[in-house]
Amino acid sequence: MILFDTHAHCDDERIKTEFGSTQAYIKHQLENGVGAIVNIGTNLDNSRVSISLAEEFESVYASAGIHPYDIRFYDDIDAVLSELRA
Repeated sequence: MILFDTHAHCDDERIKTEFGSTQAYIKHQLENGVGAIVNIGTNLDNSRVSISLAEEFESVYASAGIHPYDIRFYDDIDAVLSELRA
């Protein structure tokens, strides 16, 4: 059996506080039976973080997107969508 975290926010400040860093948290999860993690991006900044984590860890996958709550912070939706596609 493989445990698969399908909706993680590994870069959350609470996790960084508890584990010291996002990387330490991910290593902890992988060492304790979690086989793969999907880190969820909810705005451009943490979508970039999700992609970076997926590049750093073989067992981490990225989701890049804008949460409906956060879309109001962006003036140029077309530019945001273009960046997400890239």
